[in-house]
Amino acid sequence: MKKGEEVENESSEKKVRIEATNVTVRFGSIVALNSFSIGVPEGIVGLLGPNGAGKSTFIKAVLGLVEAEAGSIKIDGLTPRRETTAVRDMVGYLPYPSLRWSPFW
Repeated sequence: MKKGEEVENESSEKKVRIEATNVTVRFGSIVALNSFSIGVPEGIVGLLGPNGAGKSTFIKAVLGLVEAEAGSIKIDGLTPRRETTAVRDMVGYLPYPSLRWSPFW
């Protein structure tokens, strides 16, 4: 797959639950997401990509934990930064550091 290439969506008949349009997120001079757009249908449970691709930043923007300086994000028509409680009631989030192995389990 090449940058900018569209992925064929086998689930095109499924309802789009998360809609991001031209989302840009910066941390100081670092551009984490640059005009990122995606429609995520129900049933998708993970994001794959190389380190630094913006996966964690996208999830944090979806949850309203970071603010996009441009673009829009909707979850079932709700805006995460305005309807935070309703969005968090619908979405589960377990960041990677919480999954570290422990010999005491």
